[in-house]
Amino acid sequence: MRMKIDMSETGIIVQHDGDNGDVVVKAVDPQDLSRAFAGEVIMDTGWLGPRIHRFAQLGGITRLLIEDPPQRRTLRYEGQRPIENVPTPRCLFNFGLRNNQLESSRMCVCTERVPPGMAWIPTDMTPVARFPFPNVFRDTRICWGHLGIPVLTAQTISVLINLFWESKFNHDLAGEGVPPTWRGEPPPRGAELFRRLAREPEFPRDLLIRLGPLSSWWRGEQRDDR
Repeated sequence: MRMKIDMSETGIIVQHDGDNGDVVVKAVDPQDLSRAFAGEVIMDTGWLGPRIHRFAQLGGITRLLIEDPPQRRTLRYEGQRPIENVPTPRCLFNFGLRNNQLESSRMCVCTERVPPGMAWIPTDMTPVARFPFPNVFRDTRICWGHLGIPVLTAQTISVLINLFWESKFNHDLAGEGVPPTWRGEPPPRGAELFRRLAREPEFPRDLLIRLGPLSSWWRGEQRDDR
């Protein structure tokens, strides 16, 4: 069943397909929705926008899981020229909002191989790993540095993904999340890692450090399997 939910300051409108094929439209009282989310409620759904796979509210914090598909990018590093054609894996961003302000942000990688063109939907058992690039702490928290984070809503939070990729990576976390060896030798770090990756046909999975299932990472209970 298809469902669309529009959220605004004045209320919430839910549209879904009825039994006879008609579109059913219903207004929802925001207070009723708040009571429904008195505990942590998780929904794997697409109604918030493209590639937003999970939504939860707990203790006044709205949390969203957003997928960023694998692609080749131009990445920037402090003091270096932009490095083009760098392959990146399927990334998952875990953002928390309180009063339209970013309260938490984490990032990991899906290690599943997904056929091209396949609609990918994560489950609790989806295996995830640490992303081996700068600006992500060992516990997968994102370091935003001195970037100004805009006021956000659940509908506009995806702008943070572009902000992450378009910012300049710094030297502070150049060694975070990088395995001790890669192809029999210590892996390069910082801008040199980007340059090496730009020569790869796809993102090398042996650079990833597994963290366990998505459900544990979503709750902040991930482990480092290195």
